[in-house]
Amino acid sequence: MNTIDSINLLYNFYKDVKFSNDYNIVSYWDVAHKAQLLINLPAPAATIKEVIPKRIPKNVEIFIQYDKAAIKQLYSMINNSRGSLIGTIVTEKQYREKAKKLLAYLQNNYHLQ
Repeated sequence: MNTIDSINLLYNFYKDVKFSNDYNIVSYWDVAHKAQLLINLPAPAATIKEVIPKRIPKNVEIFIQYDKAAIKQLYSMINNSRGSLIGTIVTEKQYREKAKKLLAYLQNNYHLQ
């Protein structure tokens, strides 16, 4: 395979990674919006260093409504998003390895610095 083909293959692989990332962003917002309809969500952290509690205090009402079908739909959306994120992470790692190999090849064969 020649150099141009290798670069094109990597670029096409990148487009797949970007598509997956774009999908995950949309999926995140879909889950967030659905959750806002059903759950009394805690306030987001004001800074990166601020810690969000990981436990729900006792006697705190979590659900705004108890629509069983909507709760199941939210759970399904969360599981789907989780699976997509895991798949994207795997693909991003593959992309990184492919890019490293191509970069090493280019540096070696074309004496790039």
